[in-house]
Amino acid sequence: MCFKRKKKKEINSKYKIGQRVSFRHERTNDLIIGYVYEIREDNEGRIKYAVQVGGECPYIKRDLDESRLIG
Repeated sequence: MCFKRKKKKEINSKYKIGQRVSFRHERTNDLIIGYVYEIREDNEGRIKYAVQVGGECPYIKRDLDESRLIG
């Protein structure tokens, strides 16, 4: 049996996977630095990012708008 892989849709984004970015925390307004982990486009056409934050025990902050990220 042959399984076909689904081709990923090309997303024209400002930042690329693996690029270092920063963003402001919602409540404390601290500057948080991380790396782009995943890029996707929602149903309304907006580009959303998942950013990996931390070193030894990292976490992933999902659904960040492109306007919130600082290059």
